[in-house]
Amino acid sequence: IAFNADATFLGFLDFPTEEAKKKAPRDNPPQNKLRIIDLRDFSEKEFENVRSFSFSGENPRWIAINLSTPRPDRSKEAGKGTDLLLYNLNTGATFNLGNVTSFSFNKSGQWFAYIVDAYGKAGNGVFLRNMQTGETLAPESDKASYQSLNWNREGTALIALKGVEDKAWKDELFSIVGFRDFDRTPRKVVYNPANDSTFPEGMTISSNRMPMWSDDLQSFVFGIRSVEKKEEPARN
Repeated sequence: IAFNADATFLGFLDFPTEEAKKKAPRDNPPQNKLRIIDLRDFSEKEFENVRSFSFSGENPRWIAINLSTPRPDRSKEAGKGTDLLLYNLNTGATFNLGNVTSFSFNKSGQWFAYIVDAYGKAGNGVFLRNMQTGETLAPESDKASYQSLNWNREGTALIALKGVEDKAWKDELFSIVGFRDFDRTPRKVVYNPANDSTFPEGMTISSNRMPMWSDDLQSFVFGIRSVEKKEEPARN
């Protein structure tokens, strides 16, 4: 259960009952619903097939709703993202963003960050929407996978992991993309271990630990882990 910033709206997920789960087909299980209550008059708005939601920080006007849209294509090329709705609590205006895997408002609610994971990694990246102007920026986009989106405590800097496949290694190799200076045009800062001769050999940035900015925004803090090389095919 969550309130928006000025406590005029309340949101919560409505889960399907065990009875509904048992009656539903295995290939089409019942999904969660989101209920939003306007506490000024107790009117209600409902959204179907919801994976998660978040109010817009200190900005009381918006809610982000990530939908659990079925993905019939389970191939390796299929993206992991689903539709996301940005819903204005006061006006009812709704904006649809496609192929979203993770998202987060910063503390003030002025900026909305989200990661896109689409079919064949086409158009994947980290995107930023200015909630005051409606402008959307694409400061980082590549044929790669992105994850671990994380704002600093003040909401003035953002960080994420970028994973790419390498034919020599069994697992993805990760680098860090960071963004700061949100009072102006956000500036991108990248750290790629492949370009650092002091980074331990046979290791990569860990995707199991959330990366962070240091308090002074001069450093990245992250975990590392070992990776295995692929075995070379035997020669006859």
